[in-house]
Amino acid sequence: MTRCKVFLGTYVEISIGDHDGVSKSLALEATHEAFKEIALVQDRMNIHDKDSDLSKINRLAPLGKTKLEPCIQEVLLMARDLYQQSNGLFDCTYDPNLDQNSNSFDDIQWFDDECIAYKKPLSINLNGIAKGYAVDKAVQVLENFGIPNGLVNAGGDLRLFGEAPAAIYIRNPINPLLVNAIGNMKNIAIASSGNYLQRHLFNPQRESTIRTDSSFTVIAQQCVYADGLTKVLASLGHSKHPCFFHYNSIGLIIKG
Repeated sequence: MTRCKVFLGTYVEISIGDHDGVSKSLALEATHEAFKEIALVQDRMNIHDKDSDLSKINRLAPLGKTKLEPCIQEVLLMARDLYQQSNGLFDCTYDPNLDQNSNSFDDIQWFDDECIAYKKPLSINLNGIAKGYAVDKAVQVLENFGIPNGLVNAGGDLRLFGEAPAAIYIRNPINPLLVNAIGNMKNIAIASSGNYLQRHLFNPQRESTIRTDSSFTVIAQQCVYADGLTKVLASLGHSKHPCFFHYNSIGLIIKG
């Protein structure tokens, strides 16, 4: 069974194996709840919605100590870990429209990991890992329902769970209508980034747009880290940085 809805600015597909002894009613209920979890992530982390939890934090944190909603706290701690492990190559405070000499993730002040304040003017944008995080949360819901095998795919950020392998394809960076097969996989998370589909990659250390015809794919255990590491891979042009080993991940670059 496969269901598809629009969330996080893309098509999100949830597929559950038809031959796993799962009743249709259970599959439908599990899928419904998984989509609800993705919708919650979208509502909480949408920087373009002034009423989202993240937008409220960006308004209040410059004024002083601000308590984090649990979902935002969880993903922001992951973003902090990615920032530290990548030596700043992943930075969710990076805004190409601002003077980057003025701030970085280090300008977030933490209070027992539950509250933050901004020491300098900045804005947190979790778009670099929100899709991957949402995929992981949806998989968690499906597994809690006892679904043995399945796939959650949010516009190319995907996670396979269970023992049933599936063929994985990556879009061609020059022509997104073409795909490259990378093999059959199971129990894995995959995320890809590129400048196709009018998206733009940035290097926060060089404070510049990454001009490339290549695409950058990371295979990891959790989609949130695969998603974040694609930006590190794009900035470096290789996966030799220790952070890839830290997250037990593999980087693939497809030349355009």
